[in-house]
Amino acid sequence: MTSKMEAGQIEIDLSGESWILKATPKAARMISTKLGAIQEIFPRLELVDYSTIEWVILSGLSWMPDGEKKGVPDKIYYAGMMNLVIPCSNFITLIANGGRELDDIGDDDDDEDEPGEAEGV
Repeated sequence: MTSKMEAGQIEIDLSGESWILKATPKAARMISTKLGAIQEIFPRLELVDYSTIEWVILSGLSWMPDGEKKGVPDKIYYAGMMNLVIPCSNFITLIANGGRELDDIGDDDDDEDEPGEAEGV
């Protein structure tokens, strides 16, 4: 594993090799053009659809020169598609959110009253 990940990146293991998927506008266009709406992709990932997993990964590697991606489809297969469902789902979430992690629910509640505290008291 790399020691420092940048925002908008997911690290995956393909047959013992570390690869970085980058959420970029190009990756988003590739995914949208071939796979359709973001919300339609999650069920296909849950069903472990090989072509969906492969396209998500190849889209995330679109920042790399083509020669460096040689053999990736075979590496995806041998890595075990079940092992790639969660990282691919996380990557699609990054794509859907402009390359950023989703905010934790409740982090923006600083202005709300504490439980049991009356307003204006």
